[in-house]
Amino acid sequence: MEKVKFDTYVKVAPMLTLIASKAMSNGFINTDKTVETLEGDVKAKSGDIICFGPHNDIWPQQLSRVKEKYNHVGRIEHDGVMFDKWEPKPDQKVEATQVNNKEKFRVGELTGKKGDYIVRDINDKSNMWIVDGSIFKDTYSSTKNI
Repeated sequence: MEKVKFDTYVKVAPMLTLIASKAMSNGFINTDKTVETLEGDVKAKSGDIICFGPHNDIWPQQLSRVKEKYNHVGRIEHDGVMFDKWEPKPDQKVEATQVNNKEKFRVGELTGKKGDYIVRDINDKSNMWIVDGSIFKDTYSSTKNI
């Protein structure tokens, strides 16, 4: 099996959130709480909030996890909807590797394409997800650059 090299990054882009019930009532997710992410459909679980990134990317996440990784910096209104705004904590590192040798690949229920990144929690390497290549480059910074 090929050994994959992961490098260390920090997230640098803010995100917005809505409680799942508000996301449903505003049409961001459907009634069975399926969130259509860029990497595939993901079920929002009880207690999840819906996160919105700067590239119109959307994903569910537990509020406790958001509070662990981000600082709440206020609320903003967009198209008549109030969102909570979160800035990434500077000490929250992840590990990531870009996939360039496969046209399509899977991580759990998510599907990536050539150029996307596999990202994993630095403290729980079993917690992995996929980030679109262009989004990753705009929202993460290598710790080598800091």
